Amino acid sequence: MSSMRSIFSIMLFLFILVFLIIFSLNRSSNKIVTNYQAPQTPLSFKLTSYPQQRPLEDMKTPWEQLKTALEEFIQQQKGRWAVVVSDLSDERELLINEKVIFHGASVTKVLTAVSILTMIEKGEEDFARNVGEGQTIEDLLTIMINKSDNEAWDILNQIAGFKNMQHIGEAIGMKGLNVHTNELTAYDAGIFLKSLYEGRVLNKQLTEFLFGTMQKTHDETRIPQAVAPHIPVIHKTGYYEDVYHDAAIVMYEKPYILVVFGKETTIPEGRKTIQGVSKIVYDFYEKKLP
Repeated sequence: MSSMRSIFSIMLFLFILVFLIIFSLNRSSNKIVTNYQAPQTPLSFKLTSYPQQRPLEDMKTPWEQLKTALEEFIQQQKGRWAVVVSDLSDERELLINEKVIFHGASVTKVLTAVSILTMIEKGEEDFARNVGEGQTIEDLLTIMINKSDNEAWDILNQIAGFKNMQHIGEAIGMKGLNVHTNELTAYDAGIFLKSLYEGRVLNKQLTEFLFGTMQKTHDETRIPQAVAPHIPVIHKTGYYEDVYHDAAIVMYEKPYILVVFGKETTIPEGRKTIQGVSKIVYDFYEKKLP
């Protein structure tokens, strides 16, 4: 009997022990973990470093920067303006409002002169011919261009004839030219000067005569004003009512053509604008930028 009790006691003890173990395990599994920290995993990529973008202005070529400077300048001036810059050493052109039609004023006196000189080259006219009051064809050509004399212009226009002048201009490529109304574009004036410079219009002797009359003229206050005195400027000015022009070949070490046409302006404002444009272009060439 005592042995039975001993066995029972041992079994009871084991049962209680197993129960306690199970109860303890069950409580542990129901606990909420509050101090969990995710492992610190290093980034598996690197940030790319990009070069700082340059301002758009810095990305322009010097020639494009020159055009921007001229556009900004003329926008601040009184009147409507056209500008043509033609580099005679590398054929580059800078064009602003180049196809706008302007009254030509006295700029077209050069076309009259070319028409007369073409007649002389063909033997149809003579420098020494007396046209009255002791004046010769050569005298009239000189004062018409160098002094911008209107009476000489009238006489030479009658000799040359508008039809002949129109034909010469169109043959050169002056598509906007109308001799009868004295209208043309700044681009027409640029083409005209370039053709003369390249010797495609007159022979060398007659070209030199014409260019001689276009230097040290009665008005050197426009394009030449902003150019160093030792640099020849072959040009013709024009003024009529609210129109103010200058068209030039600047004989810099890299020669260039500069045409500045203005309308709806005044003499003081026109002079200031043309001087300003000339200075911007001349300073550009002085810096010897590509």
